[in-house]
Amino acid sequence: AVLPALAEVGRYALVRLPAPLARYQLQTRRDLLPFAFNHSHARLWDNDLRSRHKGATDANVHRVVDGVDVNRWLNTLSTHAGFDRNTFGQGRVQARGWLVGQFQAIDGIRDVSTPSFPLQWGSLPYTSENVLAVMPGLTQPEQWIVIGGHYDSRNPNGGPSGAAQSPGAEDNASGCAGVVEMARLFARYRAERTLVFICYSGEEQGLWGSYGHVQQLVAGGNLSK
Repeated sequence: AVLPALAEVGRYALVRLPAPLARYQLQTRRDLLPFAFNHSHARLWDNDLRSRHKGATDANVHRVVDGVDVNRWLNTLSTHAGFDRNTFGQGRVQARGWLVGQFQAIDGIRDVSTPSFPLQWGSLPYTSENVLAVMPGLTQPEQWIVIGGHYDSRNPNGGPSGAAQSPGAEDNASGCAGVVEMARLFARYRAERTLVFICYSGEEQGLWGSYGHVQQLVAGGNLSK
């Protein structure tokens, strides 16, 4: 049976269970969790001890994770969501320029660029840009780790027309702010491998920016990295 959701956020739902079902504790990733008022449940899913790796944790990883500045991340999210980031609009261009400035201000990043790619919507061709920032690795710079999210958003019809605003706070200003926050974090805790921070565009129309990035990696002979 399908249970009606009291609230939905992203891919999670809060549901009210009938009393007979509330007795059962499922032993899978789709657990039913009791709801406690005035508590945050957003992190319970991935912090479930049963799903954690059974072994010693890495103190270095904990130190880096603990360095995340939640308020700074939220401020980045709020500022980014303040742009009307429709893939085809001027607000996305403004957001692109703002992201470039954020990456350029981070110590350790050696290259910030906005590589363009073709984008098709219906029968109309467009051009858009990703925002790419590179932080060279300390000992294995030839090995790359790509950390990405998309910075564009969409109006209800997904295209260039319509008066609806496209702030996209959850889709995906939150993720893009996470990319920027990780870049700031790894400026303090430098990685052995090269980190490629990228905010994609054209995601809403079919991952055009991601495909464009891969094509550029192939063309530059860098895909194996």
